[in-house]
Amino acid sequence: MDMNRLNLNLLRALHALLIAKNVSIAAHAIGVSQSSMSGFLKQLREILGDELLVPGQYKIMQLTPYACSIQSPVRDILSDIEKVFHHNTKFEPMESRRNFCIAMSDLIAVTLLGPLIQAISEQAPNIKLSVVHPKYLDSLGYFEDKGIDLYIGFFESPPQNLKRQLLLLIMG
Repeated sequence: MDMNRLNLNLLRALHALLIAKNVSIAAHAIGVSQSSMSGFLKQLREILGDELLVPGQYKIMQLTPYACSIQSPVRDILSDIEKVFHHNTKFEPMESRRNFCIAMSDLIAVTLLGPLIQAISEQAPNIKLSVVHPKYLDSLGYFEDKGIDLYIGFFESPPQNLKRQLLLLIMG
C-alpha cells in the first residue's frame, strides 16, 4: 500500500473498532456517525484484507485472529503519535475537562472516593470521574478494553509492562 494515499484517520477508527468490537460503540468513541464508522470498517477490510470483526456466538461480534494480532501495534502507534502532539501539554486541573476512569474494589472505593471527589470538585471542577469494579488483572488488555486510567488495588503478580507505584504497605 502506498503510504502517501493512506488516510491516517483510519488508524483511530481501527483502534476504536479493536477495543469496542462494535461499530456503534466505536463510532461514539471517536465522535463519528455509525454510517461513517461502517464506511471506515469497509475501507479497513479492503486495505488489510481481513474481515477484522465477525459475528460470533449469539451474533456478538468478535475479532478475527489477525485483528487480535494487531491490537498492540495499533495501540502503540497511536500512543506514539499522541506523544508527538502532546509532549509539551501541561495539565491544568482547573481547565481540564478530561474524563478519568478508575478501577477499584468496593472496599477501597468506600475509603477513598469521598475525599477524592471533594478534592476534585475543588481543584478540578470540570473533570469527570467514573469508577469501575475491577476483575483480576493479568494483562493490560483489561485497561484497554475498559479505558481505565488508574487501578487501585492489590496485585499478587502485576504484568511487568504495567507502570505501578506502591502507595501503602500493610504488614500482617
